[in-house]
Amino acid sequence: MIDDQETRKNLIVGILTLVVVIGLIIVGSIYSAENETTIQSDNEGSAEEKTTNENLPTSPSRRAAENGLEIDDQLVDVAEPSSAALSVEWQRRSTEPFDMTEPISQHYLILRTNAEAGSKFAAVNLYELVKTCQSAYTEESQLNAAIDRLYQTHMLQTPDMPEPVRIAEPEIVEEYINIGLREPFVNCKGLTDEQKQSPKQWLELAAELGDNLAQIEVSRFIDDNEIALEYLERSWQQGDSGALEFMAERYWRNYESGENPGDKIRSHAAFIAYAHLMTAGMQGHGQIADRWVLSVQKRLATMASTMRPNEISDALALSQQLIQENGNCCYEL
Repeated sequence: MIDDQETRKNLIVGILTLVVVIGLIIVGSIYSAENETTIQSDNEGSAEEKTTNENLPTSPSRRAAENGLEIDDQLVDVAEPSSAALSVEWQRRSTEPFDMTEPISQHYLILRTNAEAGSKFAAVNLYELVKTCQSAYTEESQLNAAIDRLYQTHMLQTPDMPEPVRIAEPEIVEEYINIGLREPFVNCKGLTDEQKQSPKQWLELAAELGDNLAQIEVSRFIDDNEIALEYLERSWQQGDSGALEFMAERYWRNYESGENPGDKIRSHAAFIAYAHLMTAGMQGHGQIADRWVLSVQKRLATMASTMRPNEISDALALSQQLIQENGNCCYEL
């Protein structure tokens, strides 16, 4: 549950930006899994900043069996979090949040100057805020029409959205109206059309300056697998486990293209490491997290069922190596 208005606000604004496409993909996986399984609520223990081997989570394979998902015994090692994942010391992300209650135009030049001087935080803020302004209505009549539509149909529509999106939680419609529609309308006044069209350059600059989330996001728009993998490797070496999922996808493309047959094992290893870290990190985060974990375990089981025993062994060993050799692993979820 979101405890404070600022966190709720950041979440909603994030939904309207490109940065959270990764989150939307995960949410899609959650709801897909929901149609196949029914998860019973787990009792939540005390929150800890570090997960250790002395406090092992509930067995994923046992929980899967309790909810109608069979994981063959020979695949348990793939589905279970590794000891390396369980011993990770989770780090808090370093950020410099920007005050969205002030008109963006008042700060644009300062942020731009700082970004061009080498501040990755300024570059990230420029990307997120200018991208937000692409979702802002410029005419009050259009804003009012969008608000009326949201009230009546629970369908959110902004200028940058090709199709409206249903807001499934009626109780927070008012927050979407204020944070997702009214505030961008007010705050984005004063930005020129040219400034509103520049978010990608700030995302690319943030990635070059070393922002791990920007590196993941930039990789998604690059056709060349090797260049994309360079960005993803940099993000992962900084401790962002989310990069592993996209590394797995890129390695798999290399394997399917015939460019590098060895990338089949690398792809599996990256996804196993990603799943083990996410499974360990999401323990005690509630029912939605459990649903996502279960969906990932099913993907692991499906993946492992297509692998030979020696491939499973090699992928497991490499996945543990990925985690153990990363001295910055990992940012908390």
